[in-house]
Amino acid sequence: MVDIDHDLYKLKELRLVSSFIQGVNTRFQFKDLLPFTHLGELRRSRRVWLSRSHLPENSRLTRLLTNREEIEEIVQNLGFELIYPEEKSIGELAEIIRETKILGGESGSALHNILLCHSVGLNLFAVSGKQDFINQVACSGSAGANFFGFLGETEQDSWDYSVNPLHFKSALQSILLRS
Repeated sequence: MVDIDHDLYKLKELRLVSSFIQGVNTRFQFKDLLPFTHLGELRRSRRVWLSRSHLPENSRLTRLLTNREEIEEIVQNLGFELIYPEEKSIGELAEIIRETKILGGESGSALHNILLCHSVGLNLFAVSGKQDFINQVACSGSAGANFFGFLGETEQDSWDYSVNPLHFKSALQSILLRS
């Protein structure tokens, strides 16, 4: 159970299906496997960017968005709140996502938290370098969210990457118009 502002969300049953590993497309919806006893009125209005800028330096295992400050300035100018997932409880993250209309961030496990919520109507936007978006696509589709990906330019012999700020801003503005 997850306590969000003293409303209890009870998971009736949890089944995880690894259809991608088995090579079988079962077309399941994660939201259908997790019937909540109380969802309340969904009021999606927030724009949230999950930032990795507060992660400790020694926790950086694979990739770094080298122009993160510039990208985060763009999202803030477009009305996004910067949220630092490592500073929130799982319940706080679930509540934030539940109220969010557009959720963005660097590709990574923080974006997988959409599986904790009824995510129909959520637009998920991720940026990455070499990595493909299979995890975000799977999570989005399973949770009932829409997914948009933006691939940056990787640096030679590295997983580190940068995102063209003008292209990024244009793509994000396009998503904002559709939402």
